[in-house]
Amino acid sequence: MLIAAALCGASLAAAAPSVLLKNAAVEGVYMPAAGVGVGGYGDCVHTCQTQPQCFHSDVCYENPYNAVANFLEVGGVRVDGAVSYLNNDAVGAAVNDAIAGGRARSSIFLTNKVGTLGLGYEAVKQQVQQVLADLKLDYVDLLLLHVPVSKTHSSSPVCNYGGKRYDEVACRLESWRALEDAFEAGAARAIGVSNFNRTHLRELLAHAPRAPAVNQCPYNPHVAQLQAPLKAFCDEHGIVFNGYSPLGRPNQLVYPPSVGTRTLLQEPLLRDLAAAHNASVAQVMQAWSWTHGVPVNPRSSNRTHMAENVGWFDLALSQDELARIDAMAQDTCQKDPANYECNGTENKPPMYAGAFVDAAAVQ
Repeated sequence: MLIAAALCGASLAAAAPSVLLKNAAVEGVYMPAAGVGVGGYGDCVHTCQTQPQCFHSDVCYENPYNAVANFLEVGGVRVDGAVSYLNNDAVGAAVNDAIAGGRARSSIFLTNKVGTLGLGYEAVKQQVQQVLADLKLDYVDLLLLHVPVSKTHSSSPVCNYGGKRYDEVACRLESWRALEDAFEAGAARAIGVSNFNRTHLRELLAHAPRAPAVNQCPYNPHVAQLQAPLKAFCDEHGIVFNGYSPLGRPNQLVYPPSVGTRTLLQEPLLRDLAAAHNASVAQVMQAWSWTHGVPVNPRSSNRTHMAENVGWFDLALSQDELARIDAMAQDTCQKDPANYECNGTENKPPMYAGAFVDAAAVQ
């Protein structure tokens, strides 16, 4: 994996580290290390007034708009969204306003994800069209297939969950083909996947003309050991491992006994390291992730935090400090092994089947 301060277009800030995208990517496309996620925490009723990640722009349009606008104003480059977040209109408005104000489109890296509203060739194709229409843009820089499985109705027989012809593998391949066609048509400069384990990736490597450029999965000190086999597989095949939930989930306090009830932002080790480096805990975690070659996209609505999230590039952790973070307790999700964040108290399968954390994947 080539990690460099080179960028996807000369107009990106020279100080921002980036990683070269390979496989299904236009030659010379670089993905910035730092980004902002605009996906949802919980439901809109509880988060509308404080989070940018509300799922419904018709209710809280100003929150995702302000989040993206502030992120771009403080020097941010990469914005990570999805059709299922239902706020692409607000995200696109903020991006287009920045462009109208003089910022070059090539200085903004837009990731978007499709598939959670249904898998299958036509369903994914329609979601790609919806993404571009909502954003009011001709292309995105990176387009991801959001999930490996969706337990939803689909017009495609092989993707219609519960139907007689349902075929999980055929559905993934058919859905990926829709992304390949979108890439060929210029709707995206690179394409990839999200929440895919090694088994899912092997299917694409064996049967699809193009391998994904990116696999976006959970990555933070509480899951890094569990994700190590998956990340190594991605590295081996030139697939950039992109981490979401890089700060954990500060509002989710259901963890196994090995971790306790504190969030990552409250971990004594990380607080001590932050103090030693005159940095924030979030900056320490992002610098740690990048040392492992993982670009991340933390979610935030706080302008000060956003500035911190694009201001950690000079933070150098020692080998001893990195090793201490690497050795932190792991969130093994004993409450629900299929649910990467251990949400809830009942052992119910998530809506999207497949191993979000790769520990149980076939070797």
